[in-house]
Amino acid sequence: MQDWKSYAQIAIALFVLLDPIGAVPIFVTLTANHTSEERRRTIDVASATAFLVLIIALLAADPLLHILGISLASCTIGGGIILMFMAIAMLHAQPSRVHRADEEVDEAARKTAVAVVPLGVPVAAGPGAVSAALILVSGQRAGQPPVFWWES
Repeated sequence: MQDWKSYAQIAIALFVLLDPIGAVPIFVTLTANHTSEERRRTIDVASATAFLVLIIALLAADPLLHILGISLASCTIGGGIILMFMAIAMLHAQPSRVHRADEEVDEAARKTAVAVVPLGVPVAAGPGAVSAALILVSGQRAGQPPVFWWES
């Protein structure tokens, strides 16, 4: 059993990675034409989606990685490399090379179901939150205390 300091560190790490404050502008933009009741429902569905994605990732990750013959360390390194490439692409601030048809743009403007995608996944339960949860849980299963960069 961990002490309260470890639980607080895990909670803070997940709070930062889930980034509810950073999701507010996205939520406000996507639900600008919604009523108060629709916004409340969107919040509930997005929160439940993020929770379920994290729980499923925690329960299914170890067996899936074992079946595929991938260690958690290699998965962590691979995920870090992907996140690094995404960050570098964001620093370049180039417009997307993805072309959208006018019909797709119109459909996106009319779409009202934004709770699961993009609010639940990937805004709330993105790759960083899933990776951190996997790493924290794998350390707990091995009986090791969580390791954070500020402890070294």
